[in-house]
Amino acid sequence: DPTGAPCPVGHYCPPGTAYDSQFPCVAGTYQPYEKATNETACMLCSPGTYCEGEGNEYPTDNCTMGWFCTGGSSRNKPFMMGNYTSIDVCACAGFNYTGGKCQPGSFCPTGASAPQECTGGMYCEDYELAVPNGLCSAGYYCPGGQDRRDPPEFFCLAGHYCPEGSALPVACPNGTYSNTTGNTELANCMACTPGMFCNGEALVEPTGPCDPGYYCPEGQTTPTPPDYVCPRGFECPQGSATPTLCGRGYYAPNFQQSTCDICPAGKYCDPNELANATGIIDPVDCPPGFYCPARTEFAYQNPCQPGTYSNATQLTAQADCFDCTGGYYCETPGLITPTAPCTAGFYCDSRANQS
Repeated sequence: DPTGAPCPVGHYCPPGTAYDSQFPCVAGTYQPYEKATNETACMLCSPGTYCEGEGNEYPTDNCTMGWFCTGGSSRNKPFMMGNYTSIDVCACAGFNYTGGKCQPGSFCPTGASAPQECTGGMYCEDYELAVPNGLCSAGYYCPGGQDRRDPPEFFCLAGHYCPEGSALPVACPNGTYSNTTGNTELANCMACTPGMFCNGEALVEPTGPCDPGYYCPEGQTTPTPPDYVCPRGFECPQGSATPTLCGRGYYAPNFQQSTCDICPAGKYCDPNELANATGIIDPVDCPPGFYCPARTEFAYQNPCQPGTYSNATQLTAQADCFDCTGGYYCETPGLITPTAPCTAGFYCDSRANQS
């Protein structure tokens, strides 16, 4: 009737409508305009809200915390069907519109249109949570969606550590490693083993041994640490944690030696003569009265034998010692001159060792 009142909000009025409330928009829908002519003007309640009862001009309110309303919900806590899906039935258009209770592993703040996966680093172990329960336990990590604070499938991995509230394992840094699981802090990552290097993050064992010519205190990241070149007077074989002093009979004239050189003939190499134990860099000349074959350990190791002497240095063998001068005798080893003239009444051939 052209003279009738306009169709009210929350309703629709097809031809032949007798009174204003005859055709209300059903529960789960709303209609904010006058003069609607058919039920298609009724709009589904927005996701995150609900439309309780019939004839709604606007959504009634937000979905209750701990619950979600996906659209077309008629209740603040939509009906449940099964464990997770809830359903409000809207006869209009023949659609079913879902919503439901938030499950463990998720949370639903007020006005949620869908469950939110539990935040990384946190856990959600209860139903109807508006916020997560709390932080994931130290020694575990929670990548998201966890329903317990210590999920066994996310025990902290070797080569990593997991403080409380970890969304992912934290890699042990360069220069460290860890071969254990369930670590909770950086201190659980061990400094790389002396003599070894650890190149990279998240290592479960050292990468390998230090290179020859270098030494590696703990925590090294390269096999050739520039601050730890083997010093002169020392040797550093592969896998050295510290330099090794060249022993008696050996020397090292150069930096970065992996092995000590054999002391040359005519010289001796005795680190015990050095007050500061810096190692032998330059061999010392063999002293008069003695000879020094290769690898001689100390100055007076090899004296010229009785019957011989030598006032020269750098002799290499007993044959280099001089025979005692005729008319003289050389009584003791290691002489640099004959002992004395031969006693009256005797004569002394060369090499004489008695008067």
